Amino acid sequence: MKLLIAGGGTGGHLFPGIAVAEEFTSLGDSNEVLFVGTKSGLEGKILPEYGWPVSFVMAEGIKGKGFFKTVKGLFKMLLGSLQSIGIIRKFRPSTVLGVGGYAAVPAVIAGKLLGVSSAIHEQNAMPGLSNRLLGRLVNRVFLTYPESERFFPAEKVRVTGNPVRKSILQSFAETRKSVDSGKKFTLFIFGGSQGARRINDVLMETFFNSELAGIENLKVIHQTGDADFESVKKCYEEMNIEAEVYPFIKDMASIYLEADLIICRAGATTIAELLAAGKPAILIPYPYAADDHQRLNGEALVKKGAAMMILEKDFTSERLSGEILRLFDDRKLLKEMSQKTVVLARP
Repeated sequence: MKLLIAGGGTGGHLFPGIAVAEEFTSLGDSNEVLFVGTKSGLEGKILPEYGWPVSFVMAEGIKGKGFFKTVKGLFKMLLGSLQSIGIIRKFRPSTVLGVGGYAAVPAVIAGKLLGVSSAIHEQNAMPGLSNRLLGRLVNRVFLTYPESERFFPAEKVRVTGNPVRKSILQSFAETRKSVDSGKKFTLFIFGGSQGARRINDVLMETFFNSELAGIENLKVIHQTGDADFESVKKCYEEMNIEAEVYPFIKDMASIYLEADLIICRAGATTIAELLAAGKPAILIPYPYAADDHQRLNGEALVKKGAAMMILEKDFTSERLSGEILRLFDDRKLLKEMSQKTVVLARP
């Protein structure tokens, strides 16, 4: 069997697709997967590193754009659909799966036109416009959250959770290091696959202005994104803080395993991996995410006691240092949060 997985742009769309590809190919030696994405998305860099084949099409967003950019976006979507028709005819997949991102739209439309079975996966509590539209065309709609069911035809919906890569699931299955084991308290900070300047800036202010910098039993692991890598690394060095700083981390599983507390955005894939790895977090939802879906994702964890959340308008060094120190001092609360993530996990 052959599966075409379309979408990407960010890790939030791409990594669930990789998780599906891993599982699909493990079910039979003859099973094949082809990804379809855009050259501007993260997929062009990540998929070759993971060893997955990828074809590129033209596609870009149109929501919230002016008239001329909307026309340009629609024209690219038309060209992308024609390109996708050619790719599908050549690859001959049994199913086309859209995982979100610009490339999912032309590929799913092309599959529909060619009579190929199709499906989409929605990672967020609030579905994006493209998936709400594609939900009318596809044969099946897979959801992460039951709250999303109202946006799609009931007969098509299956609530499956958010697929998580095998490496992350393996870290969940291993015996995790206890926060009381004597090792250094490890704080893992990241802003998604491309970093987040606001998180980077506030973290530097936090360490500079609070007592966190003076804690001896503390280690920091920080994924900054390319733009802020050098400046953040220099700040840690000047403050003499033990820190591992990376522009991008491919082996997230080993970092999740080491971390005691994670500070991150609230994208759907990030949350799925937190739950699978059983890690407590302080969530900082991206305020400009479509339909405010990151805040809604985060609220689902906060209500269950599995995470804390600071909205970006309240995201200051004083507020953040207070929450970190609270959890550093209260290991019982930290452990309770970790246990609640395991209960919620549905990878």
